[in-house]
Amino acid sequence: MLFLLVLASCSSREDESTIYSYRALSIPSEDIIWAAASEGLVIRSTDAGLTWDTVSVPGYVGEFRDIHAWSDESAVVMGIASPGLVFKTNDGGKSWREVYQQTDEATFFDQMDFNDIGGGIIWGDPIDGTWNIIGTNDFGEHWVRQMSNSISADSGDVSFAASGSALLVNDSNYISFTGGYGGKMYSYKPRTSTSLYTDTSSTSGVYSATQFNDSTIVFVGGDYRFDDLTRNACGVVYMDGLDFHVAWPEEGIRGYRSCVVTVHPKLLISCGPTGMDWSSDGLVWHPLNNDGANVLAVSPKTNRVWAAGKGGIWEVSLPEDAKLGAN
Repeated sequence: MLFLLVLASCSSREDESTIYSYRALSIPSEDIIWAAASEGLVIRSTDAGLTWDTVSVPGYVGEFRDIHAWSDESAVVMGIASPGLVFKTNDGGKSWREVYQQTDEATFFDQMDFNDIGGGIIWGDPIDGTWNIIGTNDFGEHWVRQMSNSISADSGDVSFAASGSALLVNDSNYISFTGGYGGKMYSYKPRTSTSLYTDTSSTSGVYSATQFNDSTIVFVGGDYRFDDLTRNACGVVYMDGLDFHVAWPEEGIRGYRSCVVTVHPKLLISCGPTGMDWSSDGLVWHPLNNDGANVLAVSPKTNRVWAAGKGGIWEVSLPEDAKLGAN
């Protein structure tokens, strides 16, 4: 594995990777990588990870748990709580604008995702019995809380800000995966709430999901307090119009996983604190490495996979027998 220790060129800190925990990655093109972390850090590479620049929001030292970039110039970053804040840059991080603020003491933003036409959703933990959903239709320039179209939450329901990747937004719908005493799946159109499984732990649930193909969603999670617990750590949702069914792996991943990505039509990769696993269908998983990571992202054309976590940011070596599926 090629390991790239993040030394942001505009920072005086000697070793960024020992200070920050990265949970947000976005790769809008082959050479452009954006990442965000704890302590308000935002960094950007314009040469596929060879060099990095610190482009943080001035004065912000909170937790960034999600980032979405459209180019080397334009990106939105999400601060999770106390207050919940969203910032946008259109000049590569030279300047940032606060485009949304939520000061409710119960605010905790978990996920952010956009479709291809500028529509975006932020999904946050419930406030007063309904999920905290913020929407935009202009690439994150303006945001509005969805009050009239609120979605009810049950007692104990939570979402997880482990990698900002349990929300799937397309041009006509969004689907969110949540947790708290088990996993749930919420769909906006049609308005449905479905239990995937139940559990006795308040931190058990779905932490990440990926659209594997038009009719298949693969999700991962488990319980972050128990790294090696394999029960309910992954599953596959097969969609058929308004109907769906859930299948559980024949050979599962090796424990709690915080993120899963689709690399190409025959390759999925998941990550967590104990390492990474790969699968060609979501039902049979194989160990890839023992490199702990929080989040993964895939370059749009060359299928290069990048990982980030407490150890910095690095490119992941793909399994040789799975590379053939990219052709």
